[in-house]
Amino acid sequence: MVLTGTDVVAAVALAGSLLLVTAGATHLRAPRDLAAVLAAQRLLAPRPRRLLAAVLGPGQLIIGMAALLTWVLDMATRAPFAAQAGLYAAFAGYLTVLLRRRPGAPCGCFGDDSPTGVPAIVRATIAALASGLAAGLSVGGGAGSSPAEPLGRLAALAAAAIIAAIAWLLPQLLAPKR
Repeated sequence: MVLTGTDVVAAVALAGSLLLVTAGATHLRAPRDLAAVLAAQRLLAPRPRRLLAAVLGPGQLIIGMAALLTWVLDMATRAPFAAQAGLYAAFAGYLTVLLRRRPGAPCGCFGDDSPTGVPAIVRATIAALASGLAAGLSVGGGAGSSPAEPLGRLAALAAAAIIAAIAWLLPQLLAPKR
């Protein structure tokens, strides 16, 4: 089995999906924690902050699961990866503004209070780019998708899990301590 560029893009985009599912589940499990982080960030007014706290967890979970299911079920749709790209682009933009306006403010990406840093912005940017490429390449399935065989799909999911673990841990390890 030879890895193609499409396989690598798929693995990185799927890692983004796994991270969205993880973050979404974390935010659903502790919605008050997300609301508290958003309040501590002081970028949004109370009403939009409450709305974001209410919809972010479910939105992350739905988009991440849709992208994963698109891949696992070999579906020929671009919408989940396009939505994932848009969400990660919004995260990258928000975190960039947060880092400039409120250095040291908590990121809140996975329910913790680690300060926002460049690694989290880079993670969101890479996930946005890979997800956008995945949408453009139609890596979910259908004609011309890669890898077509089940073993290749399993290998891409395994690689995605490893990439997701690294992408989750690295910003925490590199973040300045409070």
